[in-house]
Amino acid sequence: MPYAVQAKLLRVLQEREVQRLGSQKVQKIDVRILSATNANLHQHIDDGEFREDLYYRLNTIPVSIPPLRERKEEIIEIASKTLDENCEKYALEKKSFSEEAQKALLAYTWPGNIRELVSVVERASILSEGESITTDELFLDSRQKPEQRAQKSISDMEKELIEEVLQSCENNISDSAKILGMTGSVLDKKIKQYNL
Repeated sequence: MPYAVQAKLLRVLQEREVQRLGSQKVQKIDVRILSATNANLHQHIDDGEFREDLYYRLNTIPVSIPPLRERKEEIIEIASKTLDENCEKYALEKKSFSEEAQKALLAYTWPGNIRELVSVVERASILSEGESITTDELFLDSRQKPEQRAQKSISDMEKELIEEVLQSCENNISDSAKILGMTGSVLDKKIKQYNL
């Protein structure tokens, strides 16, 4: 909110009156203001970006809500309720989280808080194929910063690529070999090497 607008809001809160744009008439108001932020307002006050007097006017009854990562006991409950809602919304069979998926939900740091959790659960409910959502179907690895992700070896990546191509070609060796740019005999050796 621009600094000049903050001054006008402060005046409205103190005087309990407003003057509509283009009107000469002052109108009394009786309102309660509920405000929320994830910004560090003390820092904004120090930087001259937020009025200190407005801060104290708004900060009558402060309520601090810790981030989701500090309320781990709520994660599974919120995720399960969201999953049930999505199954109903998209006319899906009733689903649940596997034990490993629950552990992954609890281990993740949730930088996007509840909005991120809801998004992850919605995507998993739509894309999962079985009744039990697995860790892989949560796609939490793709949400982490590159330095947080577990580093994969080239052979791990090659194995995953071969698996994907084989699945897409319904295990047809010659078609898969063409897509992968290798001969059928080389692909056979790779399949044996990776136990595919």
